[in-house]
Amino acid sequence: MSIAVISTLVAKTDLLGDDPLLWFTMMLMPTGPSAMKLTALAEATHAEDEEKMAITKFLSVCSSVCQLDLTNMFTSSYPTPCRH
Repeated sequence: MSIAVISTLVAKTDLLGDDPLLWFTMMLMPTGPSAMKLTALAEATHAEDEEKMAITKFLSVCSSVCQLDLTNMFTSSYPTPCRH
């Protein structure tokens, strides 16, 4: 769907300018894992090593936070009554 929308915008309007790399990245952004897209975009734009490291650190922190088990944080802290 994104490919068709971007192709239409490029063909019929001047909204996206004359940058084929921008068109390509906008077509692919809705597909695939976001981490892979960020690193590929950093490589394609010839980002500095410091910027690549910042992206890597951000993705590592996000991945770590997503792995946390937060189910106990939102459950009641009151003990359940015992049944004999």
